[in-house]
Amino acid sequence: MRGGLFIAGLCTGFFILAACTPSAAIKGNEGNLVDQVWVLTELMSQNLVQGSSITIQFTSDGKTSGSAGCNRYAGTYTTTGSTLTISSPLAVTRMVCAEDVMNQEAAYLEALAQVKTYTITGDRLTLSDASSASVLVFIAQSQDLAGTAWDVLSYNNGKQAVTSVLAGTAITVQFGKDGTVSGNSGCNSYGGSYKVTGKQIEVGPLASTMMYCTEPAGLMDQEAQYLAALQTAAVYGVEGTKLELRTSEGALAVQAIASVSTPIPEATVPGNSFEEIIWQWITLTNRTTGETTTIPDPENYTITFHANGTLDGKADCNAFGGTYTQENGFHINLGPSTMAYCGDDSLDQQYLSLLSSIVAGGPDGAGGFALETAGGEQRMLFENGGITSE
Repeated sequence: MRGGLFIAGLCTGFFILAACTPSAAIKGNEGNLVDQVWVLTELMSQNLVQGSSITIQFTSDGKTSGSAGCNRYAGTYTTTGSTLTISSPLAVTRMVCAEDVMNQEAAYLEALAQVKTYTITGDRLTLSDASSASVLVFIAQSQDLAGTAWDVLSYNNGKQAVTSVLAGTAITVQFGKDGTVSGNSGCNSYGGSYKVTGKQIEVGPLASTMMYCTEPAGLMDQEAQYLAALQTAAVYGVEGTKLELRTSEGALAVQAIASVSTPIPEATVPGNSFEEIIWQWITLTNRTTGETTTIPDPENYTITFHANGTLDGKADCNAFGGTYTQENGFHINLGPSTMAYCGDDSLDQQYLSLLSSIVAGGPDGAGGFALETAGGEQRMLFENGGITSE
């Protein structure tokens, strides 16, 4: 239950100290702090690295954990009134990601050690230091599955092991607003029903088409194991861009990442607003490892989609053209390009190769544009570089 609604309904006794209005800031109300997934929006008054996600959770038994952008961390915390102390040092995994993500992660973990107080206003959590200066700002993440789409990263194979999706294959799952679940299990399409009660979920029974695929080896076994795993899901949680479905015993059933193909409300991105814009390539994310690479000189790697179905752009010192279609995904067909040598450090060939492999794409809902290869393995994010001249 959110802070404002909680106070409005229980404005008696010591709760009156908080102020009895839905929009009031709530200090020291641990009931609103725990059992939420909080997603970081500001770090020392700065925005996050594009494509990164930092989270924190607090449990009623005094434990805290989350993602620092690259690595997972865990520790303990204590609260008294509005004070909050987070244990330091925290236990942190040892993965290595892009330099800017690692620098941000270090700054975030250092900021956690400075936290002395917290304030909750609606869905907003602010952590402040000893001088009452805001160091971290989070937003409570919705756990609503209805209307979401996901690319599966791994699943339980039924042999007490979690395995990654086969290279070159894609498994998807969509949760409809009408209580239906559907997707592609690598070879066949499937569908059925799902029901959510709190954090509990029931999936199935599921039905699928009956095609048989021979390549790659093991695809049909993967499909059967995935569909079985999906129907064992009993609880779920959304954290940042990740979805986890677990069995009633707590075993991981399915892990997925938010799909770029998730529908974007028309009010956010009206019509074909991505057309006639010079999109500049800013990051490349490997969605299996979580590693994000920042592209140097984004103005040298551009693409513009025209209303007539053609496209053009720059790959460093080279220019290219082609066509695109939004039928059955988002596909790019590159045409002729210049063939100049742009230097050993150029990303021109990688850029063109990625564009040729795109299967999904669209506005990201935050003013940018995203393109993905099969299975969401590689995600290219672009920023608006201005409207093309006629």
